[in-house]
Amino acid sequence: MRFLLLMVISLVFLTGCTRAESHIKTYEYYITDGTPDVKVAHTELNDYSLKHGYVKNIEEEPCLCMFPILLYHAVLPHELYYPIHTTNPVIMEESIFLKQMTYLYVNGFTTLTSEQLITFLHEGVCVPPLSFVLTFDDGYLCNAVIVAPILRKFNFTAIQFLIGSEIPTTRQKLRPYPVMFMSLYDIIETKDVFEFVSHTFNLHYFIDETPALIASSIDDVITDLNKSLSGPLTTPYVFSFPFGAFNEEVIDILDKLGFLIAMAGNPGYVTRETMPFTLPRFDIVGGMEMYVFQSIVHAHDKKIHS
Repeated sequence: MRFLLLMVISLVFLTGCTRAESHIKTYEYYITDGTPDVKVAHTELNDYSLKHGYVKNIEEEPCLCMFPILLYHAVLPHELYYPIHTTNPVIMEESIFLKQMTYLYVNGFTTLTSEQLITFLHEGVCVPPLSFVLTFDDGYLCNAVIVAPILRKFNFTAIQFLIGSEIPTTRQKLRPYPVMFMSLYDIIETKDVFEFVSHTFNLHYFIDETPALIASSIDDVITDLNKSLSGPLTTPYVFSFPFGAFNEEVIDILDKLGFLIAMAGNPGYVTRETMPFTLPRFDIVGGMEMYVFQSIVHAHDKKIHS
């Protein structure tokens, strides 16, 4: 089964090449003999990629450890998922998410915190076998209502990327449409399972088909990120690029503001050679088949357990 994604070339079994331009490139992600692979439709390397060491020779040194970062957005119960969200790739039906988390738990997987991810990248500190990082973008209310209880059941934790301007000050009731966001009350009540980090304050939109984070001036980006950091974040040094888009200027801003890692949109596995400000993630879409999910998470040892 093939999934068309909007991202950049990734060296799947070692580390990722990252996008140096602000526009989004297309490739096909698919499964070959039970193993994740990437078929490149178009790629272009430039001085930025070379300067920052984003292009790796896979024969330079062996990969000692690697694990996936999984990206979700929203999870809804059956009665709210059907029929209007069945074709929306960023929304997953609750039973599918529960099946995925059950599979990870039964097979001995362990979630990593942002602190563990940072020390692995910056200090080379080892992580447990069968580790993975669980992330949710945008801060939807359903993550507090539906996802949090499931994570508690399996003793999993996740990183929740908040859009600061979307956080309501009063409690909201979960409904199928329009999308609802976590309130301050929901954030406080789910700190036991979620780390809350920045997804910008109000730059999660497009300006003339270009992500606002890229299209905005440096001063506007700095102002927005500082405003985001003043919000209800539990971890102030982790960031996710809206729509996976970034450039050198944005990375420099993040570095100067004290961020330590940032999540991009390209698929691939985290290794000790992965660049901290362009971490790859696998987008776990709503209609993903279970065998595809298994193949992604089991890339550590290429084993599929029933």
